[in-house]
Amino acid sequence: MARKLNTGAPSSATKGMFWKPEPGATNVKVLVEADEIISGYQFADWSVNPAPIWVAVENDPGYELGLKPRYRAFIPISVEVDGTKEVRLWPVSKQMHANIADIGMAYGKLAGQILSIRRSGTGLETRYTVIPLGKQEKVSEILPTFEEIAELLGPEDVGGVKALLMDRHGASKWEDVVAHYKSDDVETL
Repeated sequence: MARKLNTGAPSSATKGMFWKPEPGATNVKVLVEADEIISGYQFADWSVNPAPIWVAVENDPGYELGLKPRYRAFIPISVEVDGTKEVRLWPVSKQMHANIADIGMAYGKLAGQILSIRRSGTGLETRYTVIPLGKQEKVSEILPTFEEIAELLGPEDVGGVKALLMDRHGASKWEDVVAHYKSDDVETL
């Protein structure tokens, strides 16, 4: 069964496509309306490095392992990277997704809004502040399609998720991955 992805406001291949704010303030341009933002629940297996991260699929093996999925929305933005404007996906929490959708409602349009994203703190003390600058620009960037974004978000079925986890755990069979999680030295998040 396919990934469980949604678009809209709420009721995470190449890592270079994803953007994470650096400390300090960064201006970004939102490239879509609130109802075009892709969202879903995302698993992460932090017991291995690099950690596999994927969007939940129907009957996802992450549940069998005791992992807890977290909500993620993926907002297409334009941001300056190394002196040039680039299209990136900004993975945000459910609360941040709602806050950004509210900005679109307040201004009557989200696409083209210029936002100042301020990151402060580190680790579990990291905080993000989003401030609309009251400026709107035309969206002329070429956006990734829904299918292109979905492809970046990990395997699309149970078999693919199991293969990803077996690969990252260096396991030849699924039962070895399950056994790893049943051992006392694994802390699930």
